[in-house]
Amino acid sequence: MPPLAVSRRRRWPAVVVLLVVGAIGAIGRLHMLFDPSPLFYGTYDDGVHFSAALNLVHGNLLYRDVLFLQPPGVVVASAPFALLANLTGDATAFAIGRTVFALVGALNGVLVAVALRRWGPAAMLVGGTLYALSFAAAYDERTITLEVIGTTGILASLVLLDVASRRSARRWVLLAGVAAGVSIDFKIWYVVPFVVLALLAGRRIGWFVLGTAVAGIAGYVPFFAAAPSRMWGQVVLAQLGRPKSTGTPLDQRLGSMLGIASKDGTSGIPSLWGPELTPWLVGLVVVLALLALATPGARRFVALLVATGAVLLLSPSYFQHYAVLTAAPLALIGGVGTVWIADRVRRGRRIVLAVSVVAALLLAVSVDLRQVVERSNQKVAPLAALTAAADRIDGCIVTDDPTILILMNRLTPDLRDGCVFRSDPSGYGYVLTPPGGKAVFRPRNPVWQRSAMRYLRSADAYLLVRGDVFGLTPANRAIVRRDRELFRVDDLVIRSGGLTTRRG
Repeated sequence: MPPLAVSRRRRWPAVVVLLVVGAIGAIGRLHMLFDPSPLFYGTYDDGVHFSAALNLVHGNLLYRDVLFLQPPGVVVASAPFALLANLTGDATAFAIGRTVFALVGALNGVLVAVALRRWGPAAMLVGGTLYALSFAAAYDERTITLEVIGTTGILASLVLLDVASRRSARRWVLLAGVAAGVSIDFKIWYVVPFVVLALLAGRRIGWFVLGTAVAGIAGYVPFFAAAPSRMWGQVVLAQLGRPKSTGTPLDQRLGSMLGIASKDGTSGIPSLWGPELTPWLVGLVVVLALLALATPGARRFVALLVATGAVLLLSPSYFQHYAVLTAAPLALIGGVGTVWIADRVRRGRRIVLAVSVVAALLLAVSVDLRQVVERSNQKVAPLAALTAAADRIDGCIVTDDPTILILMNRLTPDLRDGCVFRSDPSGYGYVLTPPGGKAVFRPRNPVWQRSAMRYLRSADAYLLVRGDVFGLTPANRAIVRRDRELFRVDDLVIRSGGLTTRRG
């Protein structure tokens, strides 16, 4: 039997494995979404993405009318849920969108298993389970983020290239290129795995690149044609000009990629698996990579790991959700390496497989997801009281965090009334630079300080929820405290702004 052929006898175990992997991934991501933080709450980034989609469906074009520092893919993908907000309200539509993205994240684990199909159900189960239980993947894929569908595109491209290697039809290579191009529509960083996959296409690289070009044109050109210089400045120049973060050294980045807590506890990961385990797990990854290199057909997984790992280790800034970029390659080499070892163990692969899967499950259970979400999400706001207070304000309300207005069901009505709303008020710090043109962090950026204060105080009312994270200087925070309080709910205050932001 050819190595890629799968007999009827083995199809059913493969189907069962895919169902199990999908269920594990979905349960983990939905658990992080539902418990303990309410489904209707979120993080800053997903609020930015969803509010940008709300802006878009109300006629405000990305880059031209709305600052957005990423490719347009996540906003376009969120647009159906933004339209749904007209019927259900912002909060419910936001919750539905987050749930769908979490389920797509679970699908990524299934795609990892499919990519391992040639090595049998054992490899599929181990690799798929490793991805489904990966903290790096689950942390990112529990809500509306760039990397959810970006990872889907890369994994789909990998699977389609595998199909293309067994069939002569060029359309599979073309489709693989389209899938990789969709990833780049979501995040520029996916150019790196695209290059690796393009090289894997071999003599048909032209068809692969053509497919990527088609996806790129479809994703970028409609927005680029409307505002070419602004889109270039926001998506490319602003990212290249980000001030370098010195807060995440190499060992902490490696630990983050492997789901290990940082020394100072700032990673959001519980301390049960501390930094002392990092060198041991790095050594294990090296061994698995060497085994994959010795396995025909698996070297591409190592190439993906090396390429994506280099991006994370060399990037000027680093956040925990970046680690999802290496989660799939790690799971892939884990599946191949485990089966390689199992095939050479006297008692057969079943014992090794059982131990590996049980160990992975125990690792996931030991990571207290409740603690993770409590550390990574902001404090849950008293939404009912805030909403009641906001309903008494006849005019536009703005904020430093779009999520809060989404949860208050206030953003769609305000946009419908013509209010101007910044989906990413913090992001203006990357395009509004001080004299000299070099981006600096917001507390040291006088241009951004003036713009932020002008934006907040030009609305009828404003609400600050991010505290010091937003980056206002002590002098500007003092000005905020002097502005008239309209309503106070716990430690959150809706203050009077001034001039209306309504158009017309």
